[in-house]
Amino acid sequence: MKEKSGVTRYLEHELTLSFIKNSVGGYNVSGRSKTDFGHSDIKGLMTRDGKMRFAKLAAAPAAAPVAAAPAPRERPAPKVRNGSSKAKGKGNNEVWGKAEKLLKQLENHDRNQSFWFTQPAEDQGQAYLDRIKEPMDFKRIAKALRKRNYASLGDFARDVRLCFSNAKEYNFMSSHPAHLAANALGDLFEEKFARLEAWAANRPKEVARPAAAAPRAAPRAA
Repeated sequence: MKEKSGVTRYLEHELTLSFIKNSVGGYNVSGRSKTDFGHSDIKGLMTRDGKMRFAKLAAAPAAAPVAAAPAPRERPAPKVRNGSSKAKGKGNNEVWGKAEKLLKQLENHDRNQSFWFTQPAEDQGQAYLDRIKEPMDFKRIAKALRKRNYASLGDFARDVRLCFSNAKEYNFMSSHPAHLAANALGDLFEEKFARLEAWAANRPKEVARPAAAAPRAAPRAA
């Protein structure tokens, strides 16, 4: 067989794959590969029709190191994280109801994409938790919305974006299914969130009704 110019053929000395059934009828694929160049982690997906998409996760070559991503901007410890009721979004049920609807639209848009973000982040394994310092997933966001634990729509949006940035940081190959899903759902989220923000900013504010005047005392008889 004639080799293509610039292509190097190598052998897989060891290949181990595991398949874990996911919530959309397919399987999450993970494993380990050994070649002449060393070991690589494997992550991917097998769909219900038997098609497989996976990628090898390998460190960048020493001669051309990948520029480190900028450190995430630290958010001041919000009161919503320590249970303070003063910072919770209670009283804005219509706003948070629309935020819950937006999150549900992301989950239902394409199950083959959203399943990467609906699984608890802690279930991704120790290698994931060692690399991703602030795990986040849709289930955790949905729980915070139900409890009205967000102080603002901006805090809600930050956590959704964190799901996508974590996926792209861990699955850094742009062709990885999780990386592609993060880009697609990220674009959809930004479009819908911009509409939600505009609606929230322009919605009529509730006006407090003036207290009823106290009844006048009847005049005393002369």
